[in-house]
Amino acid sequence: MAVDLERVPQAERAAVRRLTRQNEADFQQQVIDLAIDCHWGWPDPKGRVDRTGRPSHHGGIYHTRNSQGSSEGFPDLVMVHIARRLVLFAEVKTEGGGMDTCQAAWATALGFVAVDINQQLDGEPMLGQRPSILVRGWQPSDWPEIERVLTGAQ
Repeated sequence: MAVDLERVPQAERAAVRRLTRQNEADFQQQVIDLAIDCHWGWPDPKGRVDRTGRPSHHGGIYHTRNSQGSSEGFPDLVMVHIARRLVLFAEVKTEGGGMDTCQAAWATALGFVAVDINQQLDGEPMLGQRPSILVRGWQPSDWPEIERVLTGAQ
């Protein structure tokens, strides 16, 4: 899906053009960086830091570095936000990229389970919030939605 730049405010067009030209690895890292900034996952209990000097997140944010030998199609990211009692499965793609058959099957199956679990738990207070599961497929032009989901803004 191409971005309709006519619908993007003039001041933001350069940033949108740059964002939509990212490769998948850079886009995925941008999503992970925002997730860490928004308190997804938890810091490495051993105190290690990442390449930027921030605490490394070895828990609660998962992505497969090398999928050889793994089940085909599993989402790129699985992230946990403890305070929000939320688990997010996300497949990230380059702009205009789509899920293959195996990725779509995983997304569909996880989506069915998420709806079922979320409906069953509706109305059951658990520490003030019910746990939730989200399943998303994102490309760079989805950045406003990504920010809403990761920051918790509605």
